[in-house]
Amino acid sequence: MVIPITIAVIVVVALAECLHWRRCRRVAHLHRASRAQMPWTYGLPFIRLVCITLVAWAICILLEPHGLMQTGSSKSESQRRLLILLDVSPSMHLIDAGPDHTLSRAERTRDLTLSLMERSDMSNLLTTVIAFYNGAKPVVIDAKDIEVIRNIVDDLPLDHAFEAGKTNIAEAVKVAAKQMHNWPDDSTDVIIFSDGDSVPEQGLASMPDSCRDVLVVGVGSPRNGRFIDGHQSRQDASTLRQLARRLRGIYHDGNEKHIPSMHLQNLATIVLPDEKQTWDIYRVARYVLIFATCMLAALPLLLHIAGSKAYHLEHKHA
Repeated sequence: MVIPITIAVIVVVALAECLHWRRCRRVAHLHRASRAQMPWTYGLPFIRLVCITLVAWAICILLEPHGLMQTGSSKSESQRRLLILLDVSPSMHLIDAGPDHTLSRAERTRDLTLSLMERSDMSNLLTTVIAFYNGAKPVVIDAKDIEVIRNIVDDLPLDHAFEAGKTNIAEAVKVAAKQMHNWPDDSTDVIIFSDGDSVPEQGLASMPDSCRDVLVVGVGSPRNGRFIDGHQSRQDASTLRQLARRLRGIYHDGNEKHIPSMHLQNLATIVLPDEKQTWDIYRVARYVLIFATCMLAALPLLLHIAGSKAYHLEHKHA
């Protein structure tokens, strides 16, 4: 829509300038300073045409920052996907996570998840959450609202949807692979949040071609455990590292530190701040809009001050 609107504005403004020029020419002899007109004023119609066209173009870009940038590919193919595997076992409620070890593992998972989502382009990101305990169940599929994800990770009692048992990450990976099976190739980044579990030596499902990257994030203290159900529970870092290797992904200990930029750069869904502030089309449109509107606003003042030689003669004699 940008090009048709811009062309329409050019045509309309050009016709308006032609009409304005014809009317001005009829009464030009009545103006005592018409023959003292400054040379630069002859380019005013062209200046106004360019400025108004730039304003129209910039407004079109800024009003539709996402739809206008899509190519002929379908919407589902152009959008990125983020699949979150969320451990909701009872051990995730133990308090030993965070920099001060004062958060529960579920709360730390919430902070890490929201940190990722807030740095993501939610308008072009479809997020799927699969909760797992002794089984795995999809909670939301292709969500675009960060508040939906916030509600899921903000201590929602998802463990009540499962029967009591042992955590089964292998089943979660299997369900995730099945969910991603028909998605476009290299369209999905997978993040697994867990405090650890035993992983079978064989039978772990492999990720389909739709999976681009896998990030395994461990929560909970890997050193000081907490007792639950008759045994001591701590983050099983070695098992999570093994899981990341088998899924050809990366392991990160998220107990005390947020996910660093070096890992985020592998996730195409994450929008990292650029120190040099790259000049994308939206930034250009903002500056073009400011420049063009300032020029249009300044033209009457410039015409009054420097539009004719008569102005300077009157002020000189005064």
